[in-house]
Amino acid sequence: MARPLVPWLLALAVLAPLAAGCRNGPVRPDGPDPDRPGSLDPCPAAHLAVLLRASDHEAVPRIVRFDGSLRACQGAALPDDSDYDSPRSIGGLDDGSELVGFAGGYSTGGILALVSEGAITPRLEHEEYFPVSIAAVDWGGTPAVAVLWGDGDAGREEGEQVEVYAQSDLSRLGAWSTGGYPYETAIAPASTGQANRLATVVENDLQEVRADPGGETLATTDELFVGTPSWTGRVDSLDVRGDRVVAGGSNGVVWWRRDLPNAFLGPLTCRWGHLVGTPLPEEGAEYGDVAIDAEDPDATLVIVSGTVAGDDGRGTHLYRLHRRGECELVYSAPDTHEAVALGWAGPR
Repeated sequence: MARPLVPWLLALAVLAPLAAGCRNGPVRPDGPDPDRPGSLDPCPAAHLAVLLRASDHEAVPRIVRFDGSLRACQGAALPDDSDYDSPRSIGGLDDGSELVGFAGGYSTGGILALVSEGAITPRLEHEEYFPVSIAAVDWGGTPAVAVLWGDGDAGREEGEQVEVYAQSDLSRLGAWSTGGYPYETAIAPASTGQANRLATVVENDLQEVRADPGGETLATTDELFVGTPSWTGRVDSLDVRGDRVVAGGSNGVVWWRRDLPNAFLGPLTCRWGHLVGTPLPEEGAEYGDVAIDAEDPDATLVIVSGTVAGDDGRGTHLYRLHRRGECELVYSAPDTHEAVALGWAGPR
């Protein structure tokens, strides 16, 4: 005798909404409150740091943080001091601390400050330039950090010199002029993994450079060069993890892998939601700082500036962007702040 259909239909009616809930998931997770940086659990050594610049005269700069699974963890408050009111760049060290670059008044001069265990300490100052881009690197077997110092208005920074410091005490291991035009706008570890080399963005393209003994500039002869599509817009950020490279252009994210021809693919933009109902950036959004996702190296974390569907005004948002244009909204900065830079701290 055939079994009655009613019990099976009832079971499906119960399970269907549960399955749909698992498939859809949360589309706008609650993010950390920048005015309560200590209200969350401490972060692991390996974490993502997002730098927030104050956009309200009563607010102060902050760092919000996320663990490798992009769950919010304990952030940090930056000083309510005029010397620290224009943060521009952030980079992480192997021990989980962060270096933050601040520009001085009228975008001249700057400070490189260490953020560790809730305290911020100015470590290096420059009368003319500020830190445009910061990246942890291996320099001839020494854990080091490379800093591109430069000048310019927000969103138009251009590097003038590269300096490499030991992570242990920030003692300088080398310094080179960028040689003027064409200008460099970002710095990262070399994707080839060779000693005493760096990856840089030069006139929107990836150019690896090397330090030759006695050289005043970093050499490029026979080094890796990867071209970027002309419609990418202005490229101001770069990240390298293993054989993966991503760069952030104002019109979208471009990516490359070492086994591919020497040309970036993209630019990628948020075309549809990775989860059903995800609010997406509307037309005219600009793409900014990028970082390769720790758990999925084929995905990119990117700061997007613009209006998001369902919101009243422009803002800055952290998205995880996948290779086919699917996006996940990770965090939206409050109206009092603007997300300007991001980077991983801790062992990679």
